[in-house]
Amino acid sequence: HRRIKSITDGHDMNFFRPAQGAYTIEKFDALVEKDYSMVMWNLDVQDWRSDITPEEILARLTFAVRNPTAPARNEGKLALANLGLPRRGSYIMLAHDNNDKMLKTVAGGQTLLGAMIDEIEAAGYRIVTLNECLGVNGKGMGN
Repeated sequence: HRRIKSITDGHDMNFFRPAQGAYTIEKFDALVEKDYSMVMWNLDVQDWRSDITPEEILARLTFAVRNPTAPARNEGKLALANLGLPRRGSYIMLAHDNNDKMLKTVAGGQTLLGAMIDEIEAAGYRIVTLNECLGVNGKGMGN
């Protein structure tokens, strides 16, 4: 936590996303005890898959933002009612910053990441902080 705070010029980090969405009640309780909020995604563009192309990633995102009544893509991993979940009509997208697919060029000549941002905005969404997406004030869910 101190290392993150030093890297981000003193900003506190109070949200935690468990790797692969896997957690136990014990891990959840330990996070709560340290004033963290566990946050889960409801849109997985599956950029982590080795067999998926940048175009397929963009298609997954496009389908989700243009069909907001489609079932959430959380693969049934949400079990606790007080997890940080996006407000209705909002998405928390699971995408990885260490994935070079985001920098690949797609149709139109821009990077996948740029095309994703354009698609999100074209569908009428805004890119916001976790606090705003979750509908909370302060540094975490409990505040």
